[in-house]
Formats: sequence, structure tokens, C-alpha cells
Amino acid sequence: MTQKMSLSKIPDFHKNSYTLTMIYYNSQTIISQLTHAHLSRVIAESLIITDLSTNLILPLAIACHYHDHGWKTWEENPSTHPHTQHPLDFQEIDPTTHIKIWTQSREIATTQHPLVGYLVSKHTIYLSNLRLNNTTDKTDSTTLTKFQKNEIQHQESLRSKITRLPSQTELKKLQHYLAISDYISLMICLNTNHHETIINNTPIKIHQNNHKVTISLPLKAPLSYLLRGTSLKNKGPWTKQINIECLTE
Repeated sequence: MTQKMSLSKIPDFHKNSYTLTMIYYNSQTIISQLTHAHLSRVIAESLIITDLSTNLILPLAIACHYHDHGWKTWEENPSTHPHTQHPLDFQEIDPTTHIKIWTQSREIATTQHPLVGYLVSKHTIYLSNLRLNNTTDKTDSTTLTKFQKNEIQHQESLRSKITRLPSQTELKKLQHYLAISDYISLMICLNTNHHETIINNTPIKIHQNNHKVTISLPLKAPLSYLLRGTSLKNKGPWTKQINIECLTE
């Protein structure tokens, strides 16, 4: 690779993220996309991954950490509901704003390493496809398709800057685990009680009961994580200790 990557150098933005709020844990509690991204990094580092070489776990973790950092600027001055003045839920954001955020996420990730930028760019196309497949608006479809074509050009440029480019199979695996870690973290931050899905032929089950979260994928060890957010009712910090375990543990 063209430069060394170290997780120890990554700042823990989630520790001071009380003003950065976008994901609704419940009607009165919101969580920053940066906190969600940090949790996805922790999950990626904790999953038992046997089909990737150990030297690729680090760029995977860093990509998870930065994949939503484009939200930082938006969250510092978010669009709000006209009646409640509460920040909009991330699912209410228009495609043009989403594209700006995805672009910034890729740009921020690229400053860490071209491979990290590449993975985040691929992930933004994955996310934009989810939105594209669920829209009937022709203008939105055109905007999203144009964004994807532009990102593909950036990906080619980033690939050329990676000294030791992983194989195509490895790149797909990295994207796969980024999508999985992102999904699990998001379901936790949305306080989803029970959910099942399939990501790239991998079935995933998530169940939450108070402070306990169980997932169907194997973990190196149970996780204890302090989830941080903002209470809209108290207008101050909110925290919740959660414990993440594998269903078989």
C-alpha cells in the first residue's frame, strides 16, 4: 500500500457527538451518523472473518469508520421539521443532498488511503442503488445514475493509486463486510427490535432486547459498547450501554 494505516490515529468523534444528530433511536433520542460509523468499525473488527487475509481487516475497519463522515457538515446545521424543529431523519433527505454527503464521505476516506476511498466509493454506489431501486421519480433516477457514473471514474483513479491492489475477489469481500457492518450498526442505532435480511447471499438476523443485542454472525468475543446520542426531551447527552453477542454464544 502507498501509506501506513493505523486505527490508533483515528479520532473517536463519537465521544463528542452530542450536537451531531441524525438517526432516530426513538422519537426522543437521536444518534449521529458518525457514532453509527464508529460502531460499524467496531463490529467489523469483531466479526470472525475467515475469507480475507488479516492485513485487509485494517482498511476494512477504517473504511467503516469513515464511510458516513460526509454527514458531519450536514449534522452541524441540519434541515429540521417545520413544526418540531427536530433534525430530519436520514431517510427523509433528498437525493441531491445525499449525493453531496456521499461525495464528501468518499473524499474524506480518500485522505486516509486510496483503498479506503475506493471502498467507501463502492459503498456509496451500493447505497445509491438501494435508493434508485425504490424511487419512481425520473429526475431523482437521472440524478442518482449520473452520480454513479461519476463515482466509477473516481474508483478507476483510486485503483491506479493503490500500490498493492487486492484481487477482485478480495475487493468484493471487503465491500461485502462493509455493507454488513454498516447494516448491523444501523439496525442497532435505529433500535430495531427484530430484523432479518440477506446481504449478498448472507442471511443476517438481529434481535434487541433492552441492553442485549444478538446477531446471527460469529464474533471473536461478546462486545460491550456505550452508545451515545442526544435527548431531544432533555436537550443533552444520552447514553446506553449495549452488549452485542452472537446467537450461538
